[in-house]
Amino acid sequence: MAGFLSPLVVQEVGKDQWLVVKPLRYQSDVLSITFTVPAGFETDLESIPRWLPLVYATLYGSAHAASVVHDFLYTRGGLIRKPITREEADAVLYEAMVATGLARWKAWLIWSGVRAGGWVAWNRHRESI
Repeated sequence: MAGFLSPLVVQEVGKDQWLVVKPLRYQSDVLSITFTVPAGFETDLESIPRWLPLVYATLYGSAHAASVVHDFLYTRGGLIRKPITREEADAVLYEAMVATGLARWKAWLIWSGVRAGGWVAWNRHRESI
């Protein structure tokens, strides 16, 4: 069953930049694996645009742990299993949000935003690998 096996512990290191302080373990049914986001991994948590104030106010803060897992898969997913596709990473985001008890409609809104605009980050990270 999908879910987090450890709590998210992060420390703010800059504006919209966070550092994972303790390893974050996640069991994914989508990927059929358990993996760990290591301590020291940097994330921006949820990338919900502030220029969408109603969306930001409604959704920001509701999916931090799931967002860390998603950021890890986008940037370092190949370290746990090759290849991780963007579709799989986005599906894990949705799975992780639901696993934390986030309402499915909120999870769907965040997932939809990532599916619509996540290609920018995905392509940027593919160039740096």
